Amino acid sequence: MADDARNTAQHPADHTPESGGTSPPSADPPRDASTNEHPREPRPSFSRLVGAIAGKALPLYLSMVATVFGTLVTAGVLGHTGTTVLAAYSLTIALYNPASMVVQGALRGSMPFVARNTEDPAALAPVLRDSLWLSLCLGLVGGSVVASVPLVARLIGAPAETVAAFGPFPS
Repeated sequence: MADDARNTAQHPADHTPESGGTSPPSADPPRDASTNEHPREPRPSFSRLVGAIAGKALPLYLSMVATVFGTLVTAGVLGHTGTTVLAAYSLTIALYNPASMVVQGALRGSMPFVARNTEDPAALAPVLRDSLWLSLCLGLVGGSVVASVPLVARLIGAPAETVAAFGPFPS
C-alpha cells in the first residue's frame, strides 16, 4: 500500500521503483496531467471539413438562388404589363423588400446558432423555436406593411389609376 501511495506522482521522474530507490530522470519532456486524461482529437480531413461546411451553407445558398429566380420571373411578367402596373409594382416593392430582408435576416442570423447545436437536440429545440417565432412575428409585421401599400400610395399622392392597379388590397 505504501508503494501505491508513492507511485501516484504526476511526472515519470518522480516515481520510485518498488525497491525504494530513485529512478533516473526520463529523457521525455514532462507531460501535463490533463493531456493524459483527454487525448487530443485528430483533425478532420479536408474533404470531411468541406463537406460539413457545405452541408451547413447549402440552405443559405438555396435561399439566395430562389431569390434570384423569383426576381427573374417577376421581371419576365412585368415585361408584359403597362406603366400603371409597373408603378404599382414599384410602390409595393419599396415596402416589400425591407420587410422581406428583415425576415430573411432573422432566419439567416439564426443559422450559426442552429449549426452550433446540431449535435445537441436539447439545445437545438429552443433555438429553432425562438427563430421560428421571431420570423413569424416579423413576417406578420412585414405583411401588414405590404398590405398597407394602397394606403401609403394615397398618402404620398400616387395617381388614382396606380392605386386602382393594386387590385384586392384594401385602400
